[in-house]
Amino acid sequence: AAEVADCAITSGAGAAAAAWPLLQDEELAEHFAVLHAAAADGARPQNVTGHRLLTARGGEMVQFVWSEAQAGWTPEWSLGRVSSFADPAGGTTSTSQQEFRGLGVAAGRLLLFRAAIAQRPAVEARDPDSMAL
Repeated sequence: AAEVADCAITSGAGAAAAAWPLLQDEELAEHFAVLHAAAADGARPQNVTGHRLLTARGGEMVQFVWSEAQAGWTPEWSLGRVSSFADPAGGTTSTSQQEFRGLGVAAGRLLLFRAAIAQRPAVEARDPDSMAL
């Protein structure tokens, strides 16, 4: 089963990092990023379980949320396919999923890293809640 490890937390003195399973997901994610959450007082949770995870595999993106009851990450919703790239004219241009290189989150934006136009790198920034450009 796929797991997410938080290297800042150990399960005991000198032990390996704490790890939690991605539930309902039998295959490993090819890419993942942490979508940082802030509490009402502006403080960040102390470990990764207080945030959300964005995963991508086979061109499909899924957002996971921590489940205290199941002691693991459960799928919250599908964010859709990452196999289409925004066209500046407003449409989408079909691409192969091999062109998708990774994802990240910075300044509250979801960043999709792709190979595009003659294999030059490209980055697409989207709103992680709505997936809007």
